[in-house]
Amino acid sequence: MKTLLPLLLTLVLIAGCAATEPLEESPAGDPHADLFSDAHLPEAGLPEGHPDPGEVAAPPDLPETGAVRGAVMHATDAANLPAGTEVELHGISFANGEHLVEFLNTTTTTDANGHYAFNEIPLDMPMSAYVVRVMYDGVEFVNLAMVGSQAVLEVPVMVYENTTDDSVIEVESIYMMFEETDAGYTVLQAMTFTNTSDKVYMAADPLDETIPASVRIALPENAQNISIQGDELNSRYVTQGTIIHDTHPVFPGYASHEVMVQYTLPKGRVVLPVDYLTHEVTVLAPEDDIVRSKALSRSPIQPTLQPYQAFSASQTAAGSALAFAVRGPVPWLAALPVIVVGGLAIGYIGVRRRIDLPG
Repeated sequence: MKTLLPLLLTLVLIAGCAATEPLEESPAGDPHADLFSDAHLPEAGLPEGHPDPGEVAAPPDLPETGAVRGAVMHATDAANLPAGTEVELHGISFANGEHLVEFLNTTTTTDANGHYAFNEIPLDMPMSAYVVRVMYDGVEFVNLAMVGSQAVLEVPVMVYENTTDDSVIEVESIYMMFEETDAGYTVLQAMTFTNTSDKVYMAADPLDETIPASVRIALPENAQNISIQGDELNSRYVTQGTIIHDTHPVFPGYASHEVMVQYTLPKGRVVLPVDYLTHEVTVLAPEDDIVRSKALSRSPIQPTLQPYQAFSASQTAAGSALAFAVRGPVPWLAALPVIVVGGLAIGYIGVRRRIDLPG
């Protein structure tokens, strides 16, 4: 079954990549190679107690073992879940700085107060994290903690009831940025979803017996070369043609869920399906291109990012579509100033000739 774990593995990967790589040595003969050597320090030496710049502080010692503990809480009634709720613990390491490895997978259950604890857990593995996972009402809820110098990692988990009511989902904004290419356009599309209920949203129909679904992102039918930002492990989204299905729940709240997609389009007509009530659509097109649409109007707020022009539509109904066309500048329009000036010059010469004609 697809889970939220791969997303958290990506977070661990990002944290691991934050480690500083050693600087390359200056090439031989570089006249600036010794600018930062201690030969330039005053002969009197460094002030007392000042660390030697050549010394690198050792990382803090990691405890060999410790505990991962917390409470599983219900978000709606602010109460802990009853005793016996199963809690999973996954230990993830960024092994050798090259790939992710799961080094521990174990379970326990909550006590009468909704608390859980994993004791004698190895904590002496650098570049690692612990992920706590709880399944509640058919939906997966997770939280994580990076391993550091603490002997006890507190990892609470919040769970929600769930709903399959599509009407609780609204799209706050869709931004579509068109970047011109030889073959047409590369489009970067960002969507922000709001869940107006106090429950997490999942679609009524899963993609199959093992893959759940939540919101869907319908792209123009002529979209190609589709890629989804933040899904490097190819684990969160399922793409069927030009329909992208998200498998993560949408949590309650304003703008609580975001999806960013990149794809290519040919120049010309664009029809964007709208599956949910959408409050704002903004199209950013190159400033010299022509945008035509009955639904879009030139935005009163133009982007400071040049060279783009902005067009927008508000309150687009669910189940509808937004149609517009984006084309490159017409060649003769680019030459229009020259044509106008040339025409005026020719007309002026003609008038002069008529004036200069004899009697």
